[in-house]
Amino acid sequence: MINTFQQLVNEERWVEIVNIVENSQFDRSKIEIILAAYKAYTKLASPEQAEYWLDQALSVTTKNHTLYRDKGLFHYKRRSLKEAEFCFIEASKLRPDRASYHAYLGYISYQLGDYNNSIESYIKALTIDNTQHSWWLNLGYAQMKLGLLHEAAESLQKSLMLRDNKTIRNMYEELLRQPRLGNVSASVKYYDTMFMDSPEYAKSGDSCVYTPIWQCIVDILKDKGTNSILDLGCGPGQFAEFIKLRLPNIQYTGVDFSSVAILQAQNRCPNYLFKQEKLPITNFSNIPPFDTIICTEVLEHVEHDLAILEAIPVGTFIVASVPNFNSFGHIRLFRTAEEVYQRYGSLIENIQVQANSVNQHSIIWLMYGHKTVQNK
Repeated sequence: MINTFQQLVNEERWVEIVNIVENSQFDRSKIEIILAAYKAYTKLASPEQAEYWLDQALSVTTKNHTLYRDKGLFHYKRRSLKEAEFCFIEASKLRPDRASYHAYLGYISYQLGDYNNSIESYIKALTIDNTQHSWWLNLGYAQMKLGLLHEAAESLQKSLMLRDNKTIRNMYEELLRQPRLGNVSASVKYYDTMFMDSPEYAKSGDSCVYTPIWQCIVDILKDKGTNSILDLGCGPGQFAEFIKLRLPNIQYTGVDFSSVAILQAQNRCPNYLFKQEKLPITNFSNIPPFDTIICTEVLEHVEHDLAILEAIPVGTFIVASVPNFNSFGHIRLFRTAEEVYQRYGSLIENIQVQANSVNQHSIIWLMYGHKTVQNK
């Protein structure tokens, strides 16, 4: 039977293997048979059955590094990060010469917020194979999280040497500026360059990755009966362009500290008002009246995020968003809705928090409610 299975594997006759597995009695302690079944279900894109046979294989042998790697990937896809971490640790113990296993572990450790271990794992990976530009970039991200700006700049530079990229180059130049400026938040020059160079900011309001979240905001505004908006951190006007087509009668004002963003926004939506302002705004006398504040993908970028919300007039309806993922310029992220409640719940009365998926692993937390009468 084992020879039969091996012949079928060699000839890639996956359906026949599955038929034998499902309709025959055989010794399931034989690792060769189990692995054949696992490979067949994998090739036939049956992930639940594939993982079942993967688990069977791991119950028979704990010496196969590829099985731990594959199980780690299954765990990662469903965001079971601690379980994934364990599997990649085991895989790297069995084959410490496999750079990719250390890189997997570095990525998972980063997701778990264990930046020291992420750095250590990426360094191991790059010691074995220093040709992967994404590993240098991810090492730089982890180093940034620990404030190792000089080391992060060196890592980004090595990534750029392998593959030049305008966005990464802008990050690299910002890392060189930050120690001189003494800022935690990225500088206005960084954002000016991003708005000018990034193709993402050249897209129309209907083509952005955030349009599903923006549609949720439009629905909230319709339900609330919003008449006038002040958009804090409006960027290059893509959200303004989005709502212009869906809420044509709404009064809109957008503010941003980037002059490039304001110019681009005004070109996109010439009938709206855009002003260059730094946050927080403590004096709203020169801002047109508004009943709703919008603040999407801003609070995670600034050191004094609470001050921005604290300065909003009492009773104002607030719709804001923050991510569960890291990106350059993000000072913080929120892995759970509870973390959003804990940070902002005292400033937004009866705060509602919704999870909106950007992709398989990235979530935008959309929160809304009225500015509290007083801090609780």
